[in-house]
Amino acid sequence: MRANEFLNEHKKGVIAKKYNSKPKPTVNPSTEFAKQKAKVNTPVPVKTEGVLDTIGNKYKELAPVWAGGDPTPPPALAKPAALAKPATPATPAPAMATDVAATSEPSFNPADHLDVLKAAAKKAGITAPADLANLLGQSSHETRSFKRSLEVMNYTTPERIKQVFSSSFPDVKSTIPYVRNPVALANKVYANRLGNGDEASGDGWKYRGRGFMMISGRDNYQIFGKASHPENPNIYLNEPELLSTNPAESALSAVMYFLKRVGRGATPKQASKGVSGNTRNAPAQRKAATQQASQDIKPAKRTK
Repeated sequence: MRANEFLNEHKKGVIAKKYNSKPKPTVNPSTEFAKQKAKVNTPVPVKTEGVLDTIGNKYKELAPVWAGGDPTPPPALAKPAALAKPATPATPAPAMATDVAATSEPSFNPADHLDVLKAAAKKAGITAPADLANLLGQSSHETRSFKRSLEVMNYTTPERIKQVFSSSFPDVKSTIPYVRNPVALANKVYANRLGNGDEASGDGWKYRGRGFMMISGRDNYQIFGKASHPENPNIYLNEPELLSTNPAESALSAVMYFLKRVGRGATPKQASKGVSGNTRNAPAQRKAATQQASQDIKPAKRTK
């Protein structure tokens, strides 16, 4: 064999021995595709232990229902602030009297004891027909035609309260809390007047009008108690109900009141001003009551 041909053959043998020592396996396309598909569908292993624990703990912190884990619940949410209430009136409403009967007290009927009043007047020197008519006329008006010896404070309508006590209330609406509330009304309208204390003192109710002249106010109870009983000047202060339950005490205090505020020889107009304090307080009614008293005290004409 020629040298060149031998050399070429030698090279071919070496190359074949190097690359073809292991015969290449025969590849089946269907089998290879199945292997690649299996690799794709095989799930990749993921480390979940630490991650799941972290997520679980966070859930337990936020969940409204506790299922173990952190034993300390989160702080409670702050409650929304309450809405501000509307401002209350500057002047509180008075306490309502639930039982008017419980606030009443015994009193006598003046019409049944006119003879006691006339006797007290005569003893004090009030004997002239005009003077006696002034006394009886003013007393008649103050006691509602000799029907009451105790001032009635139980008013049933706001309009009537405003009419009688107009200076104590700015309008009808402001009188509503005092309807059928006699104690509060008396303490309201007579507070800080006539020697009385404020509403809380109770003087307005305690020293309301009593007797034949409806004497009212702490000062007047003291003044005419002293005039009637110099030896016991505080008798009416300590026992104000004497003027509405004892006809003799009521008559005596009325005569003392008349002599001090009106006096003898006064005209009916002067008598009205002296008793009521002004000429605007029912002047026509007082004049009519005095005229009626004048007729009543005239002696009956003798018949032939």
